Amino acid sequence: MTPLGGATYNSLSRTGWGVMLAVVVVLCHTGHGGIVDRILSVGVFNVMQRLTYTAYLIHPIIITV
Repeated sequence: MTPLGGATYNSLSRTGWGVMLAVVVVLCHTGHGGIVDRILSVGVFNVMQRLTYTAYLIHPIIITV
């Protein structure tokens, strides 16, 4: 990889990842997600969503204690 290519990758990779995640979220929310929306709608992910949200709500209490 050339120095210019490496610099371009390092400067745009995180922004590109965030933009692509946002695009997937918007497409799934509007009903245009296709197979990705069906995969993410599997029941196993609903359990994981609830556990993750619970951990998000509980972790400030744990940090404070």
